[in-house]
Amino acid sequence: MIGHEVRTFVPCGSEKVYWIKADEASLERLQTAVGEYTDEPYEPFFAEIIGRLTEEAGEGFAADYDGQVMVDTLVRVAPASELDCGG
Repeated sequence: MIGHEVRTFVPCGSEKVYWIKADEASLERLQTAVGEYTDEPYEPFFAEIIGRLTEEAGEGFAADYDGQVMVDTLVRVAPASELDCGG
């Protein structure tokens, strides 16, 4: 979910919610791609990424989540659907 001061990611099969970290160019690509499939901020979407879990944040918005995921590569973004995660 992407919105003002919100960038969250829930891996397939998990109930944990991670804060999305990315360099500025990658974050801009992600926001642009999400904007193609959502009409409003905070709408869920499906994203396939290559990334890695990083340290938990000690402060700021990210501190409220289970950890952080660093996005290295954005593979694809699609509208949220019942078929997400192979379901």
